[in-house]
Amino acid sequence: MLEHNNQALEPEKLFSIFGEQLKGIGKMLMCFDKLKECAYPKRIWCIFEVFTATHSSIPTTVILPDVAGADVSTLQDLTQVCHVDAEKATATVETDAVTIKEHIIKKQKGYEHVNQKVEKELLAEVIHYLEAQRAPVAPTVAPTARAAHTTSAASAASAARGASESTDELVKPPSWTQCNLQ
Repeated sequence: MLEHNNQALEPEKLFSIFGEQLKGIGKMLMCFDKLKECAYPKRIWCIFEVFTATHSSIPTTVILPDVAGADVSTLQDLTQVCHVDAEKATATVETDAVTIKEHIIKKQKGYEHVNQKVEKELLAEVIHYLEAQRAPVAPTVAPTARAAHTTSAASAASAARGASESTDELVKPPSWTQCNLQ
C-alpha cells in the first residue's frame, strides 16, 4: 500500500522517499520469476520502482533463475520479455494501481513516457544478463584437488590460496532460484 511509517502517502511523496532510499542503497534488483511471460513488467509497483530508479539514476540489475536465459533466442522474444504497459499493469491492492496510474498521468508525462523509460532499462539489463549467461567460463580446479597433489600442509594451503585468488573473477554470482512477486 502507499504507506510510509503506517501513514498513507501521495505517490509524489512516495516517489521521493523511495528514490532517496534507493540512492542510499546505491542499486536496485529487479527480481524476475522467468523471462517469457514474466510477471515483473506487468506489476505497477515494479514499473513504478524501475521508473523511480531510472529517474534517480540508480543502477539496476536483473536477477533470474539459472534456466531463464534459454527462454529468449530472438529479438522478438527479447522485446516481448521487456514489454511494459503501465496502463494495463496490476497491483494486489487495486487502490495502489489506481493511485500510481494517476500519478503517472498527472506527474510523469503519461504512460508512454514511463513505458519507454522502463522498457529501455529492462532491455539493457536483460541483455546484460543474457550476455553474462552465454559468456564462456574457463574451467577451474578446486583448491582441494590441487592440494591433493602436494606433499605438505604449507604447500596445500599455498595452492588453495593461489587457486582461489586466480579464479575469483571467474566465479559466477550466486543462483537466484526464487523471487516472490506479490
